[in-house]
Amino acid sequence: MKPKAALVMFVLLTVLSLSSVSYAKQLLVNGNFEKGWDNWTFIYNQQNWSPLDLPGGKKALRCWWDGGIKQVVPVTPGKAYELKGDALVPSGGDKEGWKCWVSLSWYDAGNNKIGTAWTIAAEQSERGKWATYDSARQIAPQSAAFAGVDFGVWQQGGNTKPANPSDFANFSLEELE
Repeated sequence: MKPKAALVMFVLLTVLSLSSVSYAKQLLVNGNFEKGWDNWTFIYNQQNWSPLDLPGGKKALRCWWDGGIKQVVPVTPGKAYELKGDALVPSGGDKEGWKCWVSLSWYDAGNNKIGTAWTIAAEQSERGKWATYDSARQIAPQSAAFAGVDFGVWQQGGNTKPANPSDFANFSLEELE
């Protein structure tokens, strides 16, 4: 093969290989909690949350008892999205009457919740170890204008003792191509 033809072939193969690479656009701001809970909104019980330093310089958010937090970001109807995040639910606490969740929901242009795409009951995972959760590919409905990522711990009544504290880290919501 002549040098010029080889160069043309190399350029074509490079362009073709790059065009097949997946593209993912990160939508969450401060999903790694490097700035505490900046860009996140408390759903309830802000006083039960604190920033947490993890080994290796990583950051997390800790829910000491009962509380929820969320971030809402714009999405495009019909596009695919994937939520990932980590949680550590310690052993202990009552077996019933509380939940620890990670969730992805859709909202319309009026900020009305139109459905939950995916949710995980983190308290059912192996306790005392970090677990990584992945929503897999979720398609935004035609009426969706926003996606909401929320997580936290919920208890039923004042007599229920959840496993605490529960930790959350490494959140991302990616728009997939």
